[in-house]
Amino acid sequence: MEKSIQDWKVLVADNSAVMGRLIKNYLVQMGLKGENITLARDGNQASMMADLMPFDLVTAGRHMKCKDGLELLADIRGNSDEAINTVRFLMISSEGSAQLMADILSAGGNGLLSKPFHPRDLAEMLNRIGNGNNGFVCLSESERYNEPSEEKNDPHSPEGAEGEGVPGKLIDVFVQSTVEGLGQYMVQAQPGEPCGETEVSGDLISSLDLSDTKSGMKFVLMLLFPKKAACTIYETLFGEVDTEMVCGIVGELNNIIGGAVKPHLTEMAGLCHKMIHPDGDPLAEGTELELQLGFPESKWLSDEDNGFPKESGVHFCVPFQLGEGQMFLSVSLQPA
Repeated sequence: MEKSIQDWKVLVADNSAVMGRLIKNYLVQMGLKGENITLARDGNQASMMADLMPFDLVTAGRHMKCKDGLELLADIRGNSDEAINTVRFLMISSEGSAQLMADILSAGGNGLLSKPFHPRDLAEMLNRIGNGNNGFVCLSESERYNEPSEEKNDPHSPEGAEGEGVPGKLIDVFVQSTVEGLGQYMVQAQPGEPCGETEVSGDLISSLDLSDTKSGMKFVLMLLFPKKAACTIYETLFGEVDTEMVCGIVGELNNIIGGAVKPHLTEMAGLCHKMIHPDGDPLAEGTELELQLGFPESKWLSDEDNGFPKESGVHFCVPFQLGEGQMFLSVSLQPA
């Protein structure tokens, strides 16, 4: 008799402790037992755990320390124990490219769920995988859950605002990805008009690089959060406040935003190159950005240093109104 999803034993592997706990919370909300859900902090630990006992499902991030998600999948599928090598495998990643889907399928994975996602998206993925769905499972945009929200203003950069010289469509990519990323934490945010550096303040900062060494370009994404808003998000998700872990939740948000913007920036290589090299030779026609996502770095700021550090290159800054205070997104485009 086929075991129900609620009785599954699940191994959750993710480089981010926050994302691991978030996925576990979502699974518990679906009716799975918390004691049946095991968390692994990297690919090596997950591989050892999977080798010790059979699970009904393994979820893994794409980028993890020691061993990435694809390497973990290869380890599991290469195990001599049939109870282990036939486990259902779901990749959960901020990347959702066709190439990654092909790599997971080729390695024997069962599906890909791209961040940001709603808990209902995870439930739908598990239902399809659990029902013995033939083929590779990946939700289309029309199949993903869209939570009803109030109509929001177009976040397009107004003419003459700070960020002048940065095309509105480029700003929009980051603004929309930020709104979607906050939605991962069940937070609705209202983007405002681009602002100047003197108008920002916050208690917690996270920085992340998106680099393409081939074309010589780098995006630096920074988030500036007020302490109260960051702690409220953490408490809402996990029922407690751990100030050390709060940094992790802001860093994971930055990671989600970085992964979400990547596919939208792919075909903007020429536009971005012209912005930082206005007098240089243009890139060859058809050049695409091949951005690599770094690991986010997050920290609490001192009272004397509560804003963004000075960044070179072309940049813009956008405020987002949250339930408690304002969060700021700063994006800088620089030569790599």
